[in-house]
Amino acid sequence: MSKRLWIFIAFVLMMQVALSQPSEYSLFRSAASWLNPALTGTGLETWKLSGLMQSRSVNDTLSHSNQLWAVEYRFDLSKVKKSYGLVIERRHPMSLALGFFSERRTSDYHWYPYHRLGLALNAQVFSEGGLHLLALSVRPVYYAAAAYTPVSSISLSPFTDSILPGHPRERFFTADAGVVLGLYKMDCWADDQAYRWELGMSVHNVTLEQQTQRPDVHPGREYLFHAGSLIELNKAWGCVAKGMYMHYGESFYQGGVNLIYRRHMSLSDRWRVGMAYRSSRHLTLSGGFRIYGASRHTLSADLELSHDFPMKGQNALWPGHRQAWEISLIIKPIKKCWGLDNCSGDYQFETY
Repeated sequence: MSKRLWIFIAFVLMMQVALSQPSEYSLFRSAASWLNPALTGTGLETWKLSGLMQSRSVNDTLSHSNQLWAVEYRFDLSKVKKSYGLVIERRHPMSLALGFFSERRTSDYHWYPYHRLGLALNAQVFSEGGLHLLALSVRPVYYAAAAYTPVSSISLSPFTDSILPGHPRERFFTADAGVVLGLYKMDCWADDQAYRWELGMSVHNVTLEQQTQRPDVHPGREYLFHAGSLIELNKAWGCVAKGMYMHYGESFYQGGVNLIYRRHMSLSDRWRVGMAYRSSRHLTLSGGFRIYGASRHTLSADLELSHDFPMKGQNALWPGHRQAWEISLIIKPIKKCWGLDNCSGDYQFETY
């Protein structure tokens, strides 16, 4: 075999290492339902719509994309206390949330497209005054993938079962589960994270075996750990430090910081920039803003965009892509306050 053919086969082998990887998102905080089903309904808002689109490229011609869509709704329970003609309604220390989740992976090449659908049920327990949170969730998941048969009849074809494994059409049910602990609720800087400290763990594809080697065609059990800290720097600036660790037969992690600038304007009040490092040897830069309607009770649209840059001197094909773009959109209801202070005492900036 010629030297060029060996180089081409080596390239395909390297590319296949990328093919077998599960989804990894740079804006993972914008895809809370993917990260951990226990994050469903943990924000200040009663309901939320969110979407995240990702496009990865291995070179100039090979690429694939992921699409995430989620709908969340929280059922807040209340307890009413009557005394001497007064009726006082307080939030019940427990609430339930439902979240529909869809993840679709498509490609212009053989990247094993699939589709995952899940419906999360999340039980949340609050401390007195709602300052702390413990959330437990389970999400039944339906997985579907089209069949793929490698081209093995052509002489010297690199796309054989030994390099690019085939598989029949797949349809099965599995489940995800998660737990989240939130400490010290902060109403004033709660768009990225509702609690000053947040810790969580989730397990994806609970009923499947964990991947032990690559290439692996079938999905496997995945373990995710995440943590975040919400910091108020002053009345105009806030900071969210966040990190995630993922294990699916190998380890993947990323961590970074988001800076948020807040200034009340007629149609907008939040601008953010972020920087993170991924163990895939990428530097991720992101930026976004939030807009809303003119009335006091209105909807907000939070948009964020990120780009993965390969680190200089590293092999950009390892482990999954040369570069990637992501764009996220979160739509939810808000109730604006009219105070001049960025975090006025009457409304603590905003309630939902």
